[in-house]
This record gives sequence, C-alpha cells and structure tokens, in this order.
Amino acid sequence: MKLNIFLPLIGAFLLATSCMKSENTDDLELSNHCAITNVVIGTLHRVVQTKRVTGEDTSYVTSLYGGYYPMYIDQLNREIYNTDSLPVGTNVKAVVFSSITSDGVLTYRTESGNDTIFNASDSLDFTNPRIFTCYPYSGVGKKSYRIHVNVHKVDPQAFTWNQVPSEPSLPNMEVKKSMVRDGELYVFAVSGTERYAFKRTTYSSGGWERQALTGQVPDELSGISLFKQTFYGVSQYKVVTSKDGVEWTEISDQSSLGLKFICGSTDDALYAIGNEGFYASPNGLLWTRDAQEPVLDDLPNNHLSSVVMSMSFNEAFQYILISGYNQNAETVLWKKLVDASGDNNDVWSRYSGIDGTPYGLPHLPSPSMISYDERLLYLGCKDDTLSLFYVSEDAGRNWRPNANVYVHPRGIPATSVSAAVDDEHYVWLVCGGSGEVWRGRLNQLAFEKQQTAYTK
Repeated sequence: MKLNIFLPLIGAFLLATSCMKSENTDDLELSNHCAITNVVIGTLHRVVQTKRVTGEDTSYVTSLYGGYYPMYIDQLNREIYNTDSLPVGTNVKAVVFSSITSDGVLTYRTESGNDTIFNASDSLDFTNPRIFTCYPYSGVGKKSYRIHVNVHKVDPQAFTWNQVPSEPSLPNMEVKKSMVRDGELYVFAVSGTERYAFKRTTYSSGGWERQALTGQVPDELSGISLFKQTFYGVSQYKVVTSKDGVEWTEISDQSSLGLKFICGSTDDALYAIGNEGFYASPNGLLWTRDAQEPVLDDLPNNHLSSVVMSMSFNEAFQYILISGYNQNAETVLWKKLVDASGDNNDVWSRYSGIDGTPYGLPHLPSPSMISYDERLLYLGCKDDTLSLFYVSEDAGRNWRPNANVYVHPRGIPATSVSAAVDDEHYVWLVCGGSGEVWRGRLNQLAFEKQQTAYTK
C-alpha cells in the first residue's frame, strides 16, 4: 500500500492526541470501524435534444442538481448507486460530489489502477463505476465500495414502437375489438357479413391464426368482454360465451331485459345495456338492473369501448368507463365507481357535453380506449390515419391531445383501429384498412425497480 494513504491516518492520530489531556493519552484507542455513510451528487450538465419549430433537430445544455437523485448505499454488498437514473444526455465524465461522508479516511482508484486520497473538490469520470476505499483511523482493515452513477440510455418518458408482421387479410377487415389473455392477443374483426377472430402470441415473433366465428356469434363485436378468462357477448338478446373466442354458445336468454351487448366487466361483475339501461351480473346468468342517472336516450349504442382502472391510492376501488356512439351517432361516456371490498352502491353517471367542450372526449371514428401508466388513453381514426392519443389524468373528465409522451408513429394508415395492453406493458395497435400492427411501450415501464428497502 502506498505511503500517502497512511499520512492522513498519522495526522488524524496526532490531532486526536494533542487535544487530549496528558494523563489520558495512555488510554487513547483509535476505532477500527470504517464505512461510507452518505453520498450526494453535485451539479451536473445535461445535453437536451429537441426540435426547432421548423422540425429540425437541435440541442441545448442545461444544469442538473444531482441531489435530486439520491445515492443508495448497500453496506452488505458494498455497492453505492442512484436507483433513479439520471436523464439521458447527462455528462458524468466530470462528477463532483456536493457531499460524501465517511467514518474513516477515503481513497479512490485512479484510472491507472492506483489508490489516492479523495478530496472533496475532485472531479471524477463515472462513465464506468469507480472503486472507493474507506480506511479506519486505526489503520487496521478497510472497506471497498463500487460507486455507480447511473444514466438512462433511453428517455424514460418516450414511447418505443416497432411494427409487427401482419396477417394478410387484415387490410380488408374492420377491426372491432382487441384484448389480451394469457399472453395471447385476440382481435375480433368484420369483413362484409363475415366475422373473424385473429390470434397471436404477445411474447414472440410467431404468426397469426385466423378463424371464422361459429355458433351464436355476438351481434356487436365491440360488445365482447373478457370475464374470468371467458369471452362474453350478446346474440339476439341471449348471453353467449366462448372459451377460445371462436365457438360461441348460449348460456342464458335475456329477451325480457332486452340485453343488446356486454359493455364491460370488472373482476367481480359483467355489465350490459338493455331496455332500461345498465344491468349487472356476477356470472352471466342472473342479471339485475344497475342504478344509473335517469337518462335512457343517451346510452352507448355501438362503437363501444370500455376500460377498468384502479384508483392509484386504493386498488379496492375501480373505475369502469364505457364510451360509444348513442342513437344519434354522438360520442357519449359513462362511468361507475366499484368498491370491490364492500357494497356496490355507486350509480352510473354520464359525462354530459362530451364532444364540443374544451377538453371533452372527442368524436372519432372507430374509437378505442385503454388504461395505461395510471392514465386513460383514447384514439381513433381521422382522415384514414390514426389520431393522436387523447389522455385523461382525472378518470375521464378531461381529455387532452398528447404529442409529447404518449405518442405513436405519425401517419399510420387506418380506417379502423383497436388497442390493447399486454402483461409487459406493451400497447398493441391493430389497424383495419391497412392491416398494419404496431407494438410500443413507454420506456420507463420497462425498467426494473431496484429494491432498497427490506422487511426481514
């Protein structure tokens, strides 16, 4: 070991003894304990990539306070790192710590492989992890730590999209509904009078399966819901089910209620629309009228889209939202709050004046709604291409077009579209008219969260 590592130890010892009374110096004992106890990154610089109003790429440099990205110290494995990575473009070739606290004398490994005393003003390159070593004041023993300064390689607030191989007949289809079950994507579509189910895995680059629907096929394919791993629909007022999405059989006749279609489901109940409004069922066999606002002429009639979203602060409460066209071909949106842990007494309420209000749900052909990243996303078609995503952060009350974060590739041709989310947080967009299929994910949802707290 180099002599310069011990010089501070000697100095510390002399300083300690000089402050002691002469009769106590014989009892002085320096501690063998050593550890790095706190690390705070100082101010850094970041290059931000953006675009000019003319569409040209440009960039600018901004300052970033590293203290907003706490450093976690794993004393067991001697690793120190920021669990929340620094933004893309942050320069970590000249890192200065605003604070680093240790019980002992601190050194760091230079790029030449030698250890040298750490000074608070040192500017270090953390492109790769660095070795820091803490020596006790007694000079006996040491602890070496590997310090990482993590930087995102991709922007977490950006979507990454890839086009997926299509099925040859999809360009001729009107896509009605998409959903994911057990790692498989199901797409229900119409061509003329024929109705089809398409299926493919969400995990690999496997091909598509296409089959014509048989049996008592649901009248409205957008009114198919997945409930307890079974597909449910309505055919001529009869509730029908399918295990594979292809063969449909009747389980109950609800002609007396005039059920038109299944409009959604939660973990514990199916919901349908009939003669007197909304109905609920625990199993598809027994149906009871569900409380709602007294408005019967403004219920969804076709082009249905439904979504279930848990409250962020209490997952026992779920919102179920249902949109569609009413009998006047106007967009309507209804919502119900479901308490999965208690009585289900909330009534269905309608958001009035949806289209035409400043931030109401827009009227779009072939609408599709999903729950994603604790928000609601809604899109459809416009001028034979996909519209922007409209995003709601308040459970459907306000919808704003988003061209910054929740975006898909521009100009995707489509005369109809259906969206679904798989178990790995990928959004699937299946486009009728063009047959294009896209798969994308918000980058931050792909990051594995590191554990920094333990209960045992």
